[in-house]
Amino acid sequence: MPVCVCDPGFFGDGYNCTSIDYCADNSTCHQAEGHGTCTDTPGNYTCNCTGFWDGRDCELYQPRRHCADLYVYHGYKTDGVYTINPPFEFAGRPAYSNVSVYCTMTQNDGGWTLMSHDTGSLMANKTHTDYINGFGTWEDVIGWLGLDIIHGLTNLHNTSLRLDLVHCASNGVPEASTDCTYKFFTVQDKTTNYSVIIPQVCNGTEKEYYDGWARWNLTEPGPGFATYDDDDKGSCSSHFRNTGWWFDTSNRCGSANLNGIRFTCNNMPPVADQQTYLFWGGSPLGQATLSLRPTDYPQYDPIPPS
Repeated sequence: MPVCVCDPGFFGDGYNCTSIDYCADNSTCHQAEGHGTCTDTPGNYTCNCTGFWDGRDCELYQPRRHCADLYVYHGYKTDGVYTINPPFEFAGRPAYSNVSVYCTMTQNDGGWTLMSHDTGSLMANKTHTDYINGFGTWEDVIGWLGLDIIHGLTNLHNTSLRLDLVHCASNGVPEASTDCTYKFFTVQDKTTNYSVIIPQVCNGTEKEYYDGWARWNLTEPGPGFATYDDDDKGSCSSHFRNTGWWFDTSNRCGSANLNGIRFTCNNMPPVADQQTYLFWGGSPLGQATLSLRPTDYPQYDPIPPS
């Protein structure tokens, strides 16, 4: 004799079947942990995952905050342009908005988010608003990440700033490529004019006796960000051909401007003008690439994340 049974997702005697209330169980969609919300459907349920949680039951943590996340959680190992979703407001856009960045994944253990790089005069004649929002063409590996995003990323967790520098040949000293990393690098919010905090000098193959940039009292916040149209104390931005930077106006304009206009070592500007281009340690510089990564990479997140 045929026996009636309820379909999967329903309970009852086979004649009268009621949809199971899956959402009444807090483990569904990991509701108890705040990973998502649950919506009952006839005989089933759907999850609306929050933040970076994903999967059938919001059990997978898949953050896309920066290039380090893409390397660690998504396994991306190729240099190039990627989309991230910063979990904070930036440049007038809501949290988790898409933004394109350039990621260096094949050098120095990968996971580096490019903050600043150029091959010419891209950094010149940009307004303060431009520098807040960011600009450039990441497909060509040139651009400025934007003060809002830099502030947000460097306040998610401890963050390091790596400098890759090129010194042109001079007075018998050959051209040289060096690196220097600030272990801790933080940019404060717009109420401080995005002032920088660097508690330690940088370390690497760069051999400046004094730090090439951070020469203020490092127990205190450093300078705010200046552009030709905003907070240009001492006319430092104007001196550096209308480029924007954290100029140390306690010592004229400071010893560095790593957003200065670039030149090639085989086509250097006249000596009298070199002090107004890319600048490091009080001397002109052939090239500079600035990149960000969590200091404790690759183990920078709580395990499991909260």
